[in-house]
Amino acid sequence: DAQFTSGYLVSTPDDGEIVYAGMSKDQVVANRFYDHIHNRNPSNLSGILPRFPTYPQAADTYRVRWVPVEDLRERRFFESFVIGVIRPPFNR
Repeated sequence: DAQFTSGYLVSTPDDGEIVYAGMSKDQVVANRFYDHIHNRNPSNLSGILPRFPTYPQAADTYRVRWVPVEDLRERRFFESFVIGVIRPPFNR
């Protein structure tokens, strides 16, 4: 039960590659992942996947890791840092 704000990483279903890094801005992480799976807009996983046809297309099969981070500024730093270091393909 993920009832907190967080920074998070999304990896392929086989856990072989981190493909996306993000943060929950003002909603709990569980609600943010509901959006990623069910709302097909360009900033959600289900909206990103069609642009990457060589990756599995079922958003609900991707693996997620998160770390609770209360402060919005720290969540933004987490997201920026991870994107800069790991360079996940879906964040480009």
